[in-house]
Amino acid sequence: MSFRCQTCNEVGTNRVRPIVVVTELRRVFYPSPSFGDKIPGWEIVKEKRVCATCSTDTEDVGDSLRVELRPFIEQRNSRRAMLRAKARAEEAADQAAEAA
Repeated sequence: MSFRCQTCNEVGTNRVRPIVVVTELRRVFYPSPSFGDKIPGWEIVKEKRVCATCSTDTEDVGDSLRVELRPFIEQRNSRRAMLRAKARAEEAADQAAEAA
């Protein structure tokens, strides 16, 4: 099965998967029932399915702003992991603000 590139509108060849490019993110805060605090993170708002040629021309904002919350997920009851994830999210938000 093929796909149609959302940038150049060309049909992709058979058995070639599209490249998913994140074009817009938003910052969200997830509730933490254990600590009563909120965990910062990012949600994908818009994404495109593009061909390999168009993927080099399209900026993927998801790569630069994604925040790893894996330590918190692996250690649910660890306050330290939650604080580290929160600090990483704040650093990413500061870097994004400086870049804009």
